[in-house]
Amino acid sequence: MGLLLILATIFVAILHASKIEIPPLGLRESHLTFVAIMLPIAGTTVAGIRVYKEYMLNAERYKHMANQLSEIKSEIKQAEDLSSLTELAKHARDIMLNEYDNWRVLAGFSKPNL
Repeated sequence: MGLLLILATIFVAILHASKIEIPPLGLRESHLTFVAIMLPIAGTTVAGIRVYKEYMLNAERYKHMANQLSEIKSEIKQAEDLSSLTELAKHARDIMLNEYDNWRVLAGFSKPNL
């Protein structure tokens, strides 16, 4: 969708700059001016919605991880011996590594957003 809006914006900007009227379509300079202004606004809106959705998904993931780590922190404070402390530290490590792996997979294989 973003790429389509960018290409349409470039096309309309070229038409507008060249002052070409397209009689069969009934497009005049005022129409092209309107479209040349509105297409970047539409593209920015689409991009903003996408970024906001991604932010909310990340916030939910990080909140879940923070809750898990807070529980482990409470258990660490109550640990009575080194072996239970070691197991809790390994569990915290696994939670953080899992989050890192998930991020790496998403960041490594996602296509650029255009």
